[in-house]
Amino acid sequence: MSDVSLDVPAGGALRYKPLRMLMAVLVLLMNICKAEHDITVDPPRNIRIIDPGHLGQLHVSWTLPASLENRTDCAVRFQLRFFNTYEGEWTTIRTREMSYDAQFDLEKNVQVRIQTMLGGPCTSGSSEVQSPAADVLLKPPVIGLPGTKIKELSCIFYQREYMDCTWQKKQKTQANYQLYFWHRKMERAMECPEYLQSHGRRTGCRFPWHSLLEFTEFNVCVNGSSAGTLLRPAYFTMQLQNHMKPAVIDTLSLETLPDGDVCLEWAPPKGRILEDCLEFEVESRPEGTEGLMARNLTRAASFTVSPPDQCFCFRTLPIRKLLICLTLCFKKSLKTRVKGRHVDSSHKHL
Repeated sequence: MSDVSLDVPAGGALRYKPLRMLMAVLVLLMNICKAEHDITVDPPRNIRIIDPGHLGQLHVSWTLPASLENRTDCAVRFQLRFFNTYEGEWTTIRTREMSYDAQFDLEKNVQVRIQTMLGGPCTSGSSEVQSPAADVLLKPPVIGLPGTKIKELSCIFYQREYMDCTWQKKQKTQANYQLYFWHRKMERAMECPEYLQSHGRRTGCRFPWHSLLEFTEFNVCVNGSSAGTLLRPAYFTMQLQNHMKPAVIDTLSLETLPDGDVCLEWAPPKGRILEDCLEFEVESRPEGTEGLMARNLTRAASFTVSPPDQCFCFRTLPIRKLLICLTLCFKKSLKTRVKGRHVDSSHKHL
């Protein structure tokens, strides 16, 4: 049995020292919890959204709340949230910096929300305390006549050597269009290096390889004027590696194997696209039959088939890009007849 000391005062009442100590600890804990619950922090101040002319990439900056300007013992970071109109959802960034560059669609509202997050000694070792959010909403300026913005922009990065971007206008107008572009290796936006024209009017832009940058945002703005009046600008952003189109397969051979199978071989398409980035699709079906063609994917530049006693149609293409169709006829005598034709692929629009 544990020893419990009892004090017997003159009045005869018993007082338990351990009970008094427990009550004191509970009161202390309650006071600490209340103090932690009362800890608050203010949101950031002086939120600014600056457009440096990068056609969609904006610079967001802010300053410490006044209550933390002279505090050096606090662990402070910030939660930045902005609405990503490309994905249709909020993007969250946590940082100790007081600025951040983010991509926005300049044709839509820019929504930014920032909170201060306080931790360390300033919160008595408790979990981080968040401030209320400071919200900023910027609406796009109305520039140019309604209905004058181009319909769409279609860009194809041919053989990773040059890229053509073409546009369509919504209505017949004698407009003079200009295209500007920017990526993170450029100090400022530049105008199209070489315009594509049809009947004396600009319909697109050709970019040489050295002006392009992959695996990052490539921002484009198409604007212009007509009869001295500004046209409505259109903004686009893209990842150029998703717009590559390989060259046509122009070297292909057939070999009849001893077991009667036929090996179809080809050379990878020419251009600057790495072979490791290519995947080939071979489609086949008996000639004259209906229905879908049998599809086979391969990273090798060859395909082996066991042909029946009839003609087969083959199509060989790098992934997503239809390049060539071959009709191969196999007879019991193993004679072959090859006829090729080029087939354009459909272009993917932005």
